[in-house]
Amino acid sequence: MLNMSNRFYDYLTGNLKDFFKRQNLEGGERFYLQLEEEPEVADFFNSLSQSEFSHEFKYQHEHGELYRTIALHIDGVRIVVAATIDEVKPDFLVTLRNNVSEQKGEWERTALLSICHETLDSIRGGSSDLQREGMPFHVKSIANKLKSDLEKDTTLSVQEKEVLHFHLDRKLKDSLLQPSIWDYEEVLSLLHKGRIDREDFNSLSLFPDNLIHQEPNMKRNEVRKRLDDNSSLFERVQRIHEYGNEETELEKVFDDKIAASLKKESWQNTEFKPIIDSYSQRKSKTLNYKDTETKKLNKDVSYWEKPLSETKAGNRKRHIIIFASPEESKVEMSFEFDDYLSKNYVDNKNKDKEAQADASGKKFNVKLPVYPDHAGFFKMRYKHKEENKSTYEFMFCVLPISEKTLIGIETSYEVKVTQSKSHISINYEGQLMKLGEGVDVVERNITESGESIALAEDTVTKLEVDTAAWGEGPLPVNIIVDGIQIPMQINDKETRARPILAKNVWKLKREREQSFHLVENRLKQGTFEAYMHNDFKGKVELEQKWIQEGMASGTMEFGELQAIRLNLPHDVKEAYDNLLDIMDEKEFLPSLGYLDGDIKEAAEKFVFSYQKEISEIQEHVLLDDSQKGLMNLGFIRNKEDIWMTPFHPLNLSYQLYLNEILGAEEVDAHILDRLHPQNLLPFIYGQGDSLYRPTMESDTPEWIDYKPENQVTVGNANEFMAKVVREKMNQFVQHFDYLFLDASKSPLLLNIIQIHNDTEIVKGVFNYLKGKLEKDGPHSLFPVKLALYRNTHSMSAFESFSILENPEQVEEEFGLSLKSKDYDKSDVLRHIRENISYYKLELEEKTKFDYAHISFFKMPTQDSDALHRVDQIESGMSLDGLLSSVNSIASEADYRSGFGLKNSPAGSNILIETATYVNELAANMKNEASNSYSKNESIVIRTSTQGYAMLDEIYKSSAWVTFIDPGVDLEFFQKPASNLLVIHYSDQYSSSDRYDAITVTDKSDQYKMVIEEYLKEHKVPVNAERIDSAIQTFNAINGEWLLRIIGSKGQFAREKVSIISAMKYAESFFHHENIQWIPVSLEEILRVAGAVNLTKGDGLFSTSNLQSRGKHSDDVLLIGLEKRDGNLYVHFYPIEVKIGGIQNSKARLQIDQTAKLFHKHLRQDEDDSFINKFYRNFFAHILLANAKKLHSNGLWDDARFHSVEDLKPMLLNDDFIIAEHLEDSIGKGAVLTFRKDHHYRSAVKEEDILMLTLLEDDAYKGIVTPIEEIRDKMEKGYFDLPADKLLSSLYTSCPEDPNHQTGVSYEETQEADDHDPIESGSIGTTDGQTKGNDDQEKSSLEGTTPPEQDVQKYSNGTSDEVTQQGDGELVEPAPKSAVELEDIRIPIGKVEGSEAEVHWEFGNPGLANRHMFTVGRSGQGKTYFIQCMLLELAKQGISSIIIDYTDGYKKSQLEEEFKEELGDDLEQFIVRAKKFPVNPFKRNMKMLDEDIHIPEDDSDVAERIKNVIGSIYESLGIQQLNSIYQAVIKGMRQYDEEMSLPRLGEILEEDGSATAKTALSQMNLLIDKNPFDYDEKFDWSFLGRDEGKVFIVQLTGYSPDVQNMITEFILWDLWYYKLQHGNKNKPFPIVLDEMQRLDMSGDAPTSKILTEGRKFGWSGWFATQFTKGFASDHLSRLQNAAQKIYFNPTENEISSIAATFSQDTPSRKQWEEKLKNLKKGQCVVYGPVLGKDGELKGSMPVVVNISSMKERL
Repeated sequence: MLNMSNRFYDYLTGNLKDFFKRQNLEGGERFYLQLEEEPEVADFFNSLSQSEFSHEFKYQHEHGELYRTIALHIDGVRIVVAATIDEVKPDFLVTLRNNVSEQKGEWERTALLSICHETLDSIRGGSSDLQREGMPFHVKSIANKLKSDLEKDTTLSVQEKEVLHFHLDRKLKDSLLQPSIWDYEEVLSLLHKGRIDREDFNSLSLFPDNLIHQEPNMKRNEVRKRLDDNSSLFERVQRIHEYGNEETELEKVFDDKIAASLKKESWQNTEFKPIIDSYSQRKSKTLNYKDTETKKLNKDVSYWEKPLSETKAGNRKRHIIIFASPEESKVEMSFEFDDYLSKNYVDNKNKDKEAQADASGKKFNVKLPVYPDHAGFFKMRYKHKEENKSTYEFMFCVLPISEKTLIGIETSYEVKVTQSKSHISINYEGQLMKLGEGVDVVERNITESGESIALAEDTVTKLEVDTAAWGEGPLPVNIIVDGIQIPMQINDKETRARPILAKNVWKLKREREQSFHLVENRLKQGTFEAYMHNDFKGKVELEQKWIQEGMASGTMEFGELQAIRLNLPHDVKEAYDNLLDIMDEKEFLPSLGYLDGDIKEAAEKFVFSYQKEISEIQEHVLLDDSQKGLMNLGFIRNKEDIWMTPFHPLNLSYQLYLNEILGAEEVDAHILDRLHPQNLLPFIYGQGDSLYRPTMESDTPEWIDYKPENQVTVGNANEFMAKVVREKMNQFVQHFDYLFLDASKSPLLLNIIQIHNDTEIVKGVFNYLKGKLEKDGPHSLFPVKLALYRNTHSMSAFESFSILENPEQVEEEFGLSLKSKDYDKSDVLRHIRENISYYKLELEEKTKFDYAHISFFKMPTQDSDALHRVDQIESGMSLDGLLSSVNSIASEADYRSGFGLKNSPAGSNILIETATYVNELAANMKNEASNSYSKNESIVIRTSTQGYAMLDEIYKSSAWVTFIDPGVDLEFFQKPASNLLVIHYSDQYSSSDRYDAITVTDKSDQYKMVIEEYLKEHKVPVNAERIDSAIQTFNAINGEWLLRIIGSKGQFAREKVSIISAMKYAESFFHHENIQWIPVSLEEILRVAGAVNLTKGDGLFSTSNLQSRGKHSDDVLLIGLEKRDGNLYVHFYPIEVKIGGIQNSKARLQIDQTAKLFHKHLRQDEDDSFINKFYRNFFAHILLANAKKLHSNGLWDDARFHSVEDLKPMLLNDDFIIAEHLEDSIGKGAVLTFRKDHHYRSAVKEEDILMLTLLEDDAYKGIVTPIEEIRDKMEKGYFDLPADKLLSSLYTSCPEDPNHQTGVSYEETQEADDHDPIESGSIGTTDGQTKGNDDQEKSSLEGTTPPEQDVQKYSNGTSDEVTQQGDGELVEPAPKSAVELEDIRIPIGKVEGSEAEVHWEFGNPGLANRHMFTVGRSGQGKTYFIQCMLLELAKQGISSIIIDYTDGYKKSQLEEEFKEELGDDLEQFIVRAKKFPVNPFKRNMKMLDEDIHIPEDDSDVAERIKNVIGSIYESLGIQQLNSIYQAVIKGMRQYDEEMSLPRLGEILEEDGSATAKTALSQMNLLIDKNPFDYDEKFDWSFLGRDEGKVFIVQLTGYSPDVQNMITEFILWDLWYYKLQHGNKNKPFPIVLDEMQRLDMSGDAPTSKILTEGRKFGWSGWFATQFTKGFASDHLSRLQNAAQKIYFNPTENEISSIAATFSQDTPSRKQWEEKLKNLKKGQCVVYGPVLGKDGELKGSMPVVVNISSMKERL
């Protein structure tokens, strides 16, 4: 890029000139500018000197030399420029400043601009800093000016401008800490240059991106997104290079090719497109190799396997040496992956056809030949899905020799397979190489290339390479074993061993069932080699010394371990000495070794002897020295600390039992972190009876560090207390952000009370401030003021933090990271220190506390410690002791915490036995074990619950109070003050009885007010009692939600309210006398899992699984406990909760995924893994903790709580069965939806997911309604939900076999609802009630009237006698009384899965029309349904007509109930028996306007006849139709209204033309049948007088075309009659089945009925089997029918129909499934619905079971 410094100075000069011109200078003003270096001052001064407004200025001091400078002449004022160049001193600048201030003589009307390169406070003070915000050289001003100039620029492209805008924004953010105007030099340069070239991107900290130039149409937001990605990856790669770990870290982010490019020195020049492509692909799933040690091999065959390196790429290259017997002809191996493989991706290019490879399932299998006389080299490759990141290479060397011969190279070899010179490559480290194993030792010196070296069996051969032997490359040698030549190459380079943590050694030795060995300060295990960090190495060295000197106890003196002689019981000493002897003999070190064989046997014998000795101690006796010695066995005293070594019986017992239960199973590190024995001995006595407890900070899993109790401030919470502090600070500031506005700099006030070791508090405050600094810059920081209330004079961690000299000391002392991508460590520390202040206060009994936003309080223990019976303290052990916590019990005076056995595992094991005896022994060590011995006791600490006046003071002076390691449970906070609100708690997931931190407030009125206002907004009546109940419910489920609701009353509040309510409704729906359901929110599960790092890895709670739901998850998990026949069954039932106008398709997928995850990670089978046990245990703790919270908050009574608590031993020790036998009844999960603008509640099982739909109002009312009330109303039918769909009806298990159900499955009840009404005549209830959502509210929860209550149906009126009709004769009977039209609601049926009735709001004046369109395949119930609708209308006194041209409505086809109910009101006119009294040639009256009618002329009649005939006989062309038209015209002129079809035929015949003959030939059948009676005088007036009749015009006996012709002419006649006599308030239903047969063109009567018929009373009922045959405009008119009914459609129409319901793809797919699965007698009703407010609502599709005739009668 061009050097633009001079131009940038000129740019700054221009900005400065503009600034001065705006200031209205008068003289005496002083300005100050500080630059970084003196050359910068000089360059800027030169730039100012060359400007047009610069003039020379001279000043002669009376005691000095002449001073020459410049003055800037601006509007009559001279601004003297004083720069610290040319040896100008600060004192001289002070002189100039004084002269300007005095404004005398030559200094009159002058101002001063001081430009310095060092801070001069004497000059700066009183001057206007030009770099202050709002001044011209502030970075914001420079940036804004450049942005303005950018917008005016015409040379740069839009994309290039966006690049510079992006750079300006980023620089502005990055430079807030140390503002520098030079950060913008490159922008000005590029602005002046007018383009951005490839090489310019680096100066902007970006990778070159050709796409910016190649895509001129890229939108700004697209460019910005691409730049964000570019900048982020550039910084990431830059950071990796800065840290010097590019060799390994780049491959974790990019593929091999791009990683290689980015490792180069010129990495900045790499094109961005392949970088982002590589990064995106890398984020997608790759194939992972499962490096198990159990591969299928031939018997008596051994092998070595190692990766090329520990990088991802290196792990994909596997190097394998196989040692086979010469008698073997081939060897087989199987390599396992985490995905299914395909044979298509296997690559076998070996020349030897006997070397084979294939893929099967998840395994890559190879068969390799064994050559008895030479080494075999083979290379196999598997390229999964043709992706480089999933390509694995296997290099094999098959040797027909013993493994022992080559021992020594197993950690440093590689197998090189090439076309010509395959070999084994080994690394030479400049010292002797050892090969082989045995007693004899020989030494060989390699002096030349290609030398052959013979190795003998049972001999160690030491090789040394002579310097002269080395050439330019590797040194080839031939190793010969038993005549077998093995080609090798020796590389002259050092092999770098990798570091390994103690916990990884602990993990690997068990998983591989193989010990590590310490060889020359390195750890070796098979082909694996690593080195130890110093801390781990130090512990291992202590173990070495311990074994070598036969120690039993020790002390650290000046850093050295010294033995303490112990007097031990004989049997214990003998067993212990034997164990140490075997360890010494086998060079076994406990932290490195795997307990098996002789060592395991000796360890067990020692532990059992230890247990036996303690068990035989008699109660009330005094201990002798040997018995006292048992307590010190295995301990080391180190100053104030006490270490439990791996030799202690408890540690040994834990490792033995861990190995027994876990075996070689691979367990994620985040789970292993939870497995430790610390809490199995929670307290011991030190010197002077001081109480010690274990820390959780040991880096070596088999060593436990005990510290004085008052130093282990937060017990188990110490692991993440800093996180709790940071969370509380963050939450408080978020919820009360108005207190901490940027401009105010108001401090956050914290009280730290009774916390002596406040290191974690320091870390939490530091991390909070650092987070704000990195996110928003230093201007966002505000002061944090801490009051430290302590009754000790020990030094606070805040004092240490404030006096440490440099960042490195702070990092080491506190374990903090001061690294930041934006600021250096010194600046991070400086900014944070500037915003932390503290003061110490003596804590006394009557201390008055200063006000604090948050008080962190450690409840003091009373009298420090006590003894308590172990059978009275709740056991903290689960999974038979592998997981443990310290639990507590409550008494009237205190809470006691310690080791207990109450509800401990039913059986015992070596671990629990040892823990029990060790705690008993520890309890008897008080007073130096001088008291008489007490059995079955343990040490406890006491937390007082009395005399806590201090608590009241803390509550009064604090907005929030966070109790650290409180030692009490949630019930404690329900007692002292009834207005306490628990707003957060941090669980120990391994305990349901203890919390690490609990945050409460007594300022609960604001929360009550928020709840009250929120519910009033939703018209929910509330009172104080119900508000308290709502708050208690939030307390039990997630108190933090209330905090967040205060700041957000929108969707967040709706979601959380809906979840709370959903739990109540779900519990009520699934209520069962034999199942106890415990509701848990998934967000709460993830919160607890995240607090203890269970969200890492790829387990159940990983980001790719449940964790993706995050803090806004709307999942609920119901955990059900079912005790039967001595077995405990646990049900896991996930529920997705939705509220509003949302669709359920995504929710169904989420439930399906969640259910599968639970099945995968919780299942119990023959291969049941410990990981699955661990997850089951996690949920056991979760459900127990939630049960306790529900009880503590008064939501559960004692009986319900104790029914769960009694199951604790079974739950915590995996003594239960994961049950799936409810799936037949309620599916594997549910979607519970509170639907907005919905009108029906329902419960429908779709496949294996239950869709439970409620109304949105239910969510708001449910929050304050007790669950007992909800359940009672649900069971009594107030919610429309069928009683037979409730779990209590569906499931009744036999005591002997819970999988056998004596009730019915959901499908069986569904079939009862869905069975064919035509065949069965009955669905659901039979009381004939009409139920809907217009029922009156009966409680705080709105629902329909329960089935037990009568609901008045609309009156049918009175029946009059009907005049007997003759055969085929239409008679006009006397009228019958009818109800008001607007009251007529026709019941269609019940919503699927509901008791709610769906109506056709037939009489509602708000209805767009009264047309109905019915679609469905033949045999699905359309005709039956239409009969039901006709019957309902007849009961309301409305007559209807059916024109039956399908034979579907012949009396013989009609339902018997239909005919019997209508009786004589069912009239049928058979046209074939007596012609229909309609004259097609009659001149009808045309309506020109309202009340203006004129008769048709001849052309009108002719046109109508022509169109009808043309619609029937589509083969007739224009000329034939014109012949008909002319014939009708001629006939009308000749015969007038006596014109008929026979006469039409005569006229056509007379015509004689070919067209007339063709037309006549088509019409002959119609003319011959002549179905009309032209003479009988007839009109349709009887339709308006007769009430409740059904008229059928039966066209049976005619051919289809004749039937269609008759129908069209009847419709025309009816249409014209209705034009004159129709009335919109007198509906006229007409049924037209098989609608596709009729004319639907624009002028046809059917079209007129649909588009214009409403105002004349028409109610067209159109039915068809399919819609595909209709023209689009015809179908559009049919779709305008206000009521649409869809039965099971033909397959090719499902999608189009579903699209009318929803345009959303997932929802449309869901409706496609519903349509496809409709049963006979089921339909989708799609029409307007009457809302609860009596108003007509928009159409909404709903699946309905058609009510049967029997129900309607």
